[in-house]
Amino acid sequence: MDGYERIIVSCRDTDVLVLLTHFAGQLRGELWMRTGTRQERRYVAVHDIQLTPTMQRNILVYHAVTGCDTVSQPSGHGKKTTWKVFQQHGALLDDLGRGTLSESTIRSVEELFCRIYAPASDETNINDVRYRMFQKGTKDQEKLPPTRKCLEHHIKRAHHQAQVWFQADVPIPKIDTSVWTILCQTNSQT
Repeated sequence: MDGYERIIVSCRDTDVLVLLTHFAGQLRGELWMRTGTRQERRYVAVHDIQLTPTMQRNILVYHAVTGCDTVSQPSGHGKKTTWKVFQQHGALLDDLGRGTLSESTIRSVEELFCRIYAPASDETNINDVRYRMFQKGTKDQEKLPPTRKCLEHHIKRAHHQAQVWFQADVPIPKIDTSVWTILCQTNSQT
């Protein structure tokens, strides 16, 4: 912002790449990420990463909800699988990480998880998807989607993480701590 023509961030962390992708539009000039090892360095031209407006708006939330340093990933579904769903249904994440977490936001993210675990289905209830997968012979717990209650906690963690990331450029961020307080109370009771 101070007139630099090129910024190079040296880091090997995917979370940082996602943050740079989100905030790249606020900077003029080139934004690069240097990654790799001393023997094999790579430079990623962050300023050249092209996303649809919906994907650009929700890249931080997508990364948080599908697995990052602080939030687990959906069991059996990595970034490649979930990216395809995000490309088609990214708008389901529009409200996550923004403001107070509402029941309608939780339902939208639940629908995204239904699409991840059952792409051919129009189901929007994760417990129903879980039940149908079990009925069809999926007995391995690792391959079944989480229960609605577990998914709610996952969404709360992702919501909190996204709130922090959305304000990564703010010196004194204002984070809704109500979700974090609930998570801490729940974890101390178990």
